[in-house]
Amino acid sequence: MSQKLALALAARPMVDPLPTETPELLALGAEIEPKLQAYRAAAERLRKARATAESLWPMVPEEIVTTRDDRQLYDGCHDREMDVDGEDVWPPDYVGADGKTYGRPPRRLFKAEPLKKFVIEHGIGSRTSWGRQLRPIIAASEKYETACAEAIEITGVEDAKDAVRRSAYDLQDLARAIGEYAPTTVGGIFIRARALAAYSEAEEHTYSGKGKAGALLGLELADAVLRLAPGGSLAN
Repeated sequence: MSQKLALALAARPMVDPLPTETPELLALGAEIEPKLQAYRAAAERLRKARATAESLWPMVPEEIVTTRDDRQLYDGCHDREMDVDGEDVWPPDYVGADGKTYGRPPRRLFKAEPLKKFVIEHGIGSRTSWGRQLRPIIAASEKYETACAEAIEITGVEDAKDAVRRSAYDLQDLARAIGEYAPTTVGGIFIRARALAAYSEAEEHTYSGKGKAGALLGLELADAVLRLAPGGSLAN
């Protein structure tokens, strides 16, 4: 190299090296897809288990549906009708005489064990008219409750719920870990955006509920985009 060329190269202004992404963030980013696929598999398993349980779910016998008088007399011996997820079953709305639409409360169904205790506590003999009246109600309640429990056990709904919750929390924990690192490259921003999308997909199965993902990563993601955009602090 000539002396003239060497002096020319030495006189050139120094150029800052291109930023590189944090290795820890890259490693966490590699975990997103496997954990997301695990969540989706668990969610699909739950969907199938729930659908099968619903197909096995018994019809409610009319004799265990309480009236207002029943609810007053047999206080504590009934509960709201529930579905395979343990959620209230809401009957269809109805249109009143005034043309307005009104909601109906969930039906309340007799429960076998509380009714048995009621019979013992009140000394109701099995041969009395009251006892003969309660006997088929208790039997129908037991049969219905047993069928519901079997539908849940056979299909593995509860195990499927646990699996989908665990996989959802894995994504939540991963998103929080990723949120600890500020991206320094566009690739890092993509990792944070992917974490946000994956957590958003699963957050309904966490106790935090919907909207937490955006609160956790959304503002920081926007800040990272602005910093790396032309004219941003990292672009200067």
